[in-house]
Amino acid sequence: MDQYLNLIKYPKLDARGKTRWWWYGCAVTKDEIKKQLTYMNDANIGGVEIQITYPINEDNEDKKIKNLPYFSPEFFDVIKYTTKKADELGLTVDFTLGSGWPFGGAIITHEMSPQSVIPYQIDVYGPKKLSYDFTTKINGKIIQTIMGKMEKGIMLEDSIVDINNYIKTKYLFNWPWGYEIKDLHIPEGDYKIVVFVIAQYRQLIGVPAPNMSGFVIDHCRKDVSDYFFSKAGTPIVEKIGKGKIKSFFCDSIEVSGQNWTANLFEEFKKRRGYDLALYIYGLWGEISAITPYIRHDYYLTMSELTIENFFENFTTWCNKNGSKSRIQAHGTWGDILKAYGSADIPEGETFGENDYLSVNTIHRRLASSAGHIYQKSIISNETFTWLRTPRFLVTLENMKAAVDAVFLDGINLIYNHGYSYTPETVGSPGWVFYASTHICHTNTWWPYYKELGSYIQKVTSFMQIGRHVSEIAIYLPQHDVWAENTFGDLHLAMKLEEYMGKSVVDDINKKGYYFDYINDEALLDIGKVVTGGLAICENIYQVIILLSVKKIPVEIALKFKEFVINGGTLIAAETIPNDSCRFLDREKNKIKINKIISELFNQSGKCKKVGKGKTCFSKDKYDQLIYTLENAIKPDVKIMKHSNKIGYVHRKDNYNDIYFVSNISSEYLVTDIKFKTIKKGVMIIDPMNEETVTPKTVTYNKKTTTITLSFDPFQSYIIVFSPDYQMDIGSCYKQEETKSIIDISSDWTLKVSEKDFVVQMSKIKSWESYETLAHYSGAGYYSKSIIVTEKMLSAKKVLLELEEVREIAEILINNQLVGVLWKNPRIIDIKKELVIGENEVIIKVTNLLINDAINPEKTNNLIKGSTITEWPYFPDVINHIVTKRLHNNRERKKIKKPLKSGIDGSVKIKF
Repeated sequence: MDQYLNLIKYPKLDARGKTRWWWYGCAVTKDEIKKQLTYMNDANIGGVEIQITYPINEDNEDKKIKNLPYFSPEFFDVIKYTTKKADELGLTVDFTLGSGWPFGGAIITHEMSPQSVIPYQIDVYGPKKLSYDFTTKINGKIIQTIMGKMEKGIMLEDSIVDINNYIKTKYLFNWPWGYEIKDLHIPEGDYKIVVFVIAQYRQLIGVPAPNMSGFVIDHCRKDVSDYFFSKAGTPIVEKIGKGKIKSFFCDSIEVSGQNWTANLFEEFKKRRGYDLALYIYGLWGEISAITPYIRHDYYLTMSELTIENFFENFTTWCNKNGSKSRIQAHGTWGDILKAYGSADIPEGETFGENDYLSVNTIHRRLASSAGHIYQKSIISNETFTWLRTPRFLVTLENMKAAVDAVFLDGINLIYNHGYSYTPETVGSPGWVFYASTHICHTNTWWPYYKELGSYIQKVTSFMQIGRHVSEIAIYLPQHDVWAENTFGDLHLAMKLEEYMGKSVVDDINKKGYYFDYINDEALLDIGKVVTGGLAICENIYQVIILLSVKKIPVEIALKFKEFVINGGTLIAAETIPNDSCRFLDREKNKIKINKIISELFNQSGKCKKVGKGKTCFSKDKYDQLIYTLENAIKPDVKIMKHSNKIGYVHRKDNYNDIYFVSNISSEYLVTDIKFKTIKKGVMIIDPMNEETVTPKTVTYNKKTTTITLSFDPFQSYIIVFSPDYQMDIGSCYKQEETKSIIDISSDWTLKVSEKDFVVQMSKIKSWESYETLAHYSGAGYYSKSIIVTEKMLSAKKVLLELEEVREIAEILINNQLVGVLWKNPRIIDIKKELVIGENEVIIKVTNLLINDAINPEKTNNLIKGSTITEWPYFPDVINHIVTKRLHNNRERKKIKKPLKSGIDGSVKIKF
């Protein structure tokens, strides 16, 4: 077990968290790059991901600010310098291609950008001859026109005709001006003519760096992605050297409005075996009973095109150039697990207030599941995005809780969101990203971030050894989601969570069943049915859950049958699959599926023995599903109390079982935790203080081990079971009792040197009420003397307890640093530093940056005049960006008065 103690004391260097590093307008200098890389290294950050984005300052020679044009000689020079300097410090460098997001830029033409098809409808009653002029009524290119008879709002399949031949180009002075229909015969009845038009609209990338504004790429086309990689990526590799970039990064697929691609008709016919053109109305409206199959086939085709031509192609390009690919796949319509699995490093994201225990399907659990299925050893996460709004409210305590939630979703590498490059010449708070937690040297609590950085490194070291363990798999109902949605820029991850039910999957997890999501490829190609379940690598899924699944391919139905016959448990909730997916052979396939399913399931709701395994049907996917699951298999880890606040994740290192268990709440909690393991040896490590912990009780039986554990607020443990380790429980646990308490809340001095401020306090209190300090963000020093007797020092521990700290307290006794309190509980043992007689107590408290940010005396300085002599010459270019993304208007609007700062409430010493 020494290996695990060593790992906690000497964690892996490459387990350090990394950070996104925004370069605004690429207005960077080598001196600042060196300085900021050093700051990060000192703070236990192990690497940077450079993301070059919008400029927020004009060129200014006095302030040494110059926006470097993208791909200029100076640009390549600073990138090369950064990789060299980072390497010297032992840091890695990642890079986001292009500027802003999604991928795109000045090199992308209108023809290479995402297409958006709009249906234009004409309702007409026949019989009659129809002529119709589309000129100035539609804007774009017509790609298909159909006509069909309508009955009760549904187009009749047998009535649909292709009328493209009736569409004629209309000319003005010999120039193509528009389109028209002439003398089209309309049969008797109610008909609809639908014209599908590729709109002129094309998405532009977000506010980019100078020289990089332009269109987003069409992610469905290999020729376009090849072109983009060759122009936006290959020159970087050629200029700075192959392999100097650790990984190239693709941010979330925030493509807006795309629902088409240039060669979709041809690809669809080749892949699906029939012509979409005649049935295209089904993507928008209803065609008899075939609509779901048409929509399914459309999304399946778009999925294949995106994954093959962009996701997999990106990884191929990265590997060819000596780097790895890191991809956030959420936002795509494609097979989401396969999209994530196409990356060398799948990356999730934490968005919003996620510092609590919850399964985050959309942004995290899909990414970690893909990593497990596609056997990716590293699964990263963009962490702390919008953790609090407005900005500058985030505490290290918030961040610790948020990062634990990330770990509990199966992630094992943290990327901060993030670090803003800020020149020394720019005042507080510096250049700040609009959507981030400001984890940067200009934040007040930056000197203490290394405490959290060290914790992240230690936990990550454990999360990266061995392999994950999960006995439960949830089959993604993406065939149903595809079939039920009209054509559009479908966010599949979001729709999947809605379809399955966020509370459903969260409840499964909190009942002790850590699960992975699986897709068709996991069942058919990657996994192998073995006795007892589905094996992927060394992990065996014993139970597969179907949440509201109605449509499945025939081959999946057959695989479910094989899974059950060999000892697996298949649970269907709310519905039992009863339909096929694809248009061709749909009726024949539906019959096959229903035959297989009828052999497997008992529709009455009772479980059914099939071969060595069984099937169960739960009529609802809430309480009855959990009851069914609990009767089918015991949870891997049962947290007997507070399972809504305490979570776990399980890994296996050879024959040892490793659990990360965390209380993501501000409460003191005690609970029994029942582990499905009977290894007699157990070691419990507190990763914060690197000490082993003796549990209150450990009880063994034939199948489980139960440990009673106490959790402080936001406390986590690493628990290792190993036959190599023996633990003497017996009476070694003894509750410590408080013998006496001294209240030392009175007679303090507060000093704030930056404001030349000193005040004597009859009772300690926070400082924002003093006018001089109302908008002060920084450090204040509380001090007083206390008398300590020999009897006092005879206590086993002497604990200093602070009731309320806003936000971080650094404790010094007789000018010796005792420690830093940056999360609850604010308690620390000061016995070692005390002496008999008079002792000086100094508490250095650092507050948040928000009070400075809302200071009304700080003006939002904008560039004046209609033109300036420096780039960008038009002040509005910078002023618009600064007003929207940099200024503290949101903070001032939402936070009307300064927040509490310093110490409030009681200060006590407990013996």
